[in-house]
Amino acid sequence: QSGQIFGVLSQMKEDFEKDLEDAQGKEKKEAADYTDLKASKIEEIAAGRKLKTELDEQIADLMEKHAQAFKELEDTKAQLELDRTFLANLKQKCSMSADEFDQRVKDRLEEIAAVD
Repeated sequence: QSGQIFGVLSQMKEDFEKDLEDAQGKEKKEAADYTDLKASKIEEIAAGRKLKTELDEQIADLMEKHAQAFKELEDTKAQLELDRTFLANLKQKCSMSADEFDQRVKDRLEEIAAVD
């Protein structure tokens, strides 16, 4: 009867050793999978940070360009107003000069008519 107990215990020991070996193998595989997953996630995080930095730089560049374009627009509007004022003054001067020329021509014609 002790032989049977010893046999059962030996079988139990073999089963436990096999289960332990399987569990250790599974744990080792899962640890390797975890390490691989962790490394890939670290790479993804690094890529995300790099992308964020690039996007931040692009946003800063775009904001600077926007500010420059806005200033240029304001300058252009101011110059347009100055040009419109200049044009109005020029039209007024031209009109006055035309009136003066017409008056001079009329006066000359009168003088020529008076001399004849």
